[in-house]
Amino acid sequence: MPNKKFVTMDDFFRAMDALGDKLAIITKDIADLRESQKQTDEQMKKTDEQMKKTDEQMKKTDEQMKKTDEQMKEVFSKLGDLGLLQGNIVEENICRSVQNIFKKEGKEFYDIYQNVRPKYQIRKEIGNAEYDIVAVNGTEVLVTEVKSNFRKEYVDKFLTVQLPQFTTFFPEYKGYTILGAIGGALITPQIEKFAIKNGLYVIIANEESLRLAIITYSPFFIANFSI
Repeated sequence: MPNKKFVTMDDFFRAMDALGDKLAIITKDIADLRESQKQTDEQMKKTDEQMKKTDEQMKKTDEQMKKTDEQMKEVFSKLGDLGLLQGNIVEENICRSVQNIFKKEGKEFYDIYQNVRPKYQIRKEIGNAEYDIVAVNGTEVLVTEVKSNFRKEYVDKFLTVQLPQFTTFFPEYKGYTILGAIGGALITPQIEKFAIKNGLYVIIANEESLRLAIITYSPFFIANFSI
């Protein structure tokens, strides 16, 4: 039979000492863990506070951006209204001045129309169009496109699309000589030269008073356009 080992008091106290050391280590680890958890909680609390401040700041920023957007929309709206108003004033003054100006040039137009659109049946069958100013005498029709600020693409469109299609939308003027003109508050010398070269009259309104200042005309004309 194997020899039985007896546990002495010394063995017991040594085991208790070892257990105490382990308990001390565990106690220290628990204390360290609690301290670490405490620091983590404090850090998380600070993070939460920082995130809350960030959210509040973002909310304020969003509100400020919203106000800025509204202000910009208001500014753009006012600018758009101002541009439209200026364009209407220029068009109105040119319309009132067409008859007198062309009379000085030896042409009399008896009927002056503004913002002219085709009849309902034409719009229904072909489509819609609008011409800023149309002046008529017995044999000629002067079609004028007005812009507060003329650009070359506007002249191109007028020459290649709007003017050639005029008698399509207004067949009552077929057989008339169709004259074209552009008018505006700001027409550069380059645009003026280009328009005259292509047979258009050029009507320039004075920018300060918005009164009709001069007319430069070409010996060429646009005749009998039809499609």
